[in-house]
Amino acid sequence: MHRSLFGLQASHYAAENELRLTYHIEAPSSRSIPRTVVIDLIFVPNTRQLGSVQVEGLDDSDTDALVSAYLHANDVPGLVWAVVSRARRLAEESSSQ
Repeated sequence: MHRSLFGLQASHYAAENELRLTYHIEAPSSRSIPRTVVIDLIFVPNTRQLGSVQVEGLDDSDTDALVSAYLHANDVPGLVWAVVSRARRLAEESSSQ
């Protein structure tokens, strides 16, 4: 269900404490180019505490501030939702130009 609702293309463990999520983002317009967004969630070893996050595929300068807020709250679902939502919004904006 998560795959179809959010465009999750792949998920795998890149290391014992690193989860890599790859999303395929498409704008509603058929003219837009699909975007791939990769979110690397790196946890503090032997804990459930999020240590760092890397986002690839977004050209938005506000992404660091967005990620930082969720990182400090240790809110993984919120972080993923916010990044995917931001990617969708950017895709919609680029397709309307």
